[in-house]
Amino acid sequence: MVRNVRSVTLVVLTSLLVLAATSVAQVDRGEILGTVTDPSGARISGAQITLMSLQTGQSIHLTTDNEGNYSAKLLKIGTYTVSANRQGFQTTVQSTVDVAVNQSVRVDLMLKLGSASEKVEVTGAAPRLQTESSS
Repeated sequence: MVRNVRSVTLVVLTSLLVLAATSVAQVDRGEILGTVTDPSGARISGAQITLMSLQTGQSIHLTTDNEGNYSAKLLKIGTYTVSANRQGFQTTVQSTVDVAVNQSVRVDLMLKLGSASEKVEVTGAAPRLQTESSS
């Protein structure tokens, strides 16, 4: 009888340890990842990515790598707006991106060429001629 009690106790303790280990392994986070390209399909490095949580209003800022890729891991579950911009391109926005538990959501963005306008203004006067001496 003592042996049966020990066996039952051992089984119960083992079950509790297994349940505790699986509950710790559950993750309540997700991920948004993607690639930023131009209209020709070329990848854009150095693009600024902003992910804004529609629930909290908090923003996360990322920059694409040399291959035009970005990844935001361990995001709180919820709905996000994802935007990308780079100098010389128009800003692109993908709204209502839902992130669920343990989910990777792919959001590829294409930046359209922007209109580059640059204004150069030169001011100044011509140097005065010195007429008092010949040097």
